[in-house]
Amino acid sequence: MAKEIAIKVPDIGEFDHVEVIELLVSAGEEVGVEQSLITLESDKATMEIPAPAAGVVKEILVALGDRVSEGSSICTLEVADDSDFDEVREMLKAYLKMLTGSEATQETHASRFNSFLRPAKKEGWTSADL
Repeated sequence: MAKEIAIKVPDIGEFDHVEVIELLVSAGEEVGVEQSLITLESDKATMEIPAPAAGVVKEILVALGDRVSEGSSICTLEVADDSDFDEVREMLKAYLKMLTGSEATQETHASRFNSFLRPAKKEGWTSADL
């Protein structure tokens, strides 16, 4: 199952608006995690905006020459719904509780398992793969 997320301009420092100088992807294109989507330019520097997750670009919301500010939506990205991992996460939490018998310890160790799941999600794995 997939969901759409809006990709927004992150903190651009002391600038109110910066110019879109390069569109590095187009609608329908498949992108990977951290793949650059657009390039912005201020008076002092350029900044590429990366994809936060792997997916498919659904719509480009800016054009070359547009001026954007922090929080402006630049595109929408269709990504895999991570609900598959909720089941795995709950199984791991139950297993930790069984081993430790302690809710506090369970939560401490659960964060370690969540960091294990992040790379799996980046690779596009589902709970069936785990």
